[in-house]
Amino acid sequence: MKNIIIILFLFGAMKSNAQSYNETDSLYLIAFEKYSIQLDSFYTKYSENNEQYSMIFIERTDLIKNLPDSIGERKIVTLNNENLKEVYKKYDWKLIQLKVFPIEIKKGQIEITFIPYHGEMDKKGNLNLGLSDWTNIFFQYDCNQKKWIYERTENGGI
Repeated sequence: MKNIIIILFLFGAMKSNAQSYNETDSLYLIAFEKYSIQLDSFYTKYSENNEQYSMIFIERTDLIKNLPDSIGERKIVTLNNENLKEVYKKYDWKLIQLKVFPIEIKKGQIEITFIPYHGEMDKKGNLNLGLSDWTNIFFQYDCNQKKWIYERTENGGI
C-alpha cells in the first residue's frame, strides 16, 4: 500500500510541475551523473583497460529524453538499431554498452539501476553482452523540500 501511495504521489508531483520540470531536475539525469562518478571511483579501479570507460555508450531509452552530449569529460554516444553495428565497428567491435533500467520503488525509496555490459559484436552483427557489475542509485523523498533527494550509490559485481 505504501508503494502505491508513493507512486501516485510521484506521478502527481511530476504532472503538477510539468511546466517547470527540466532535464536537470530529472531523477534519471541526476542518477546518470552519479553513475558517471562511479566510472572513476569504481569501474576503472578494477579494470585492466580504463580506455573503455573514456566514453559512455548508452542504449537508447525513453526513460531519459534529453541526454546531454557529455558528462564531465566523457562524451555520450546513444546506441540504437540504426547505428549499433556502425558504432561497434568504429570501436574495434568491443565497447561498454550501458543499459538504464526503469525506476523501482523499494521500501519507500526510488532505485535506478545502471548496468555497463561488456559488448562484443562480430562482423555479421551478432552481439554478445557480458554482465560483471552494476550500479544502483537511491533517492529518498524529502517531505520538507517536497522532492526526491539523492541518498546513496551502491555498486555490485559478480
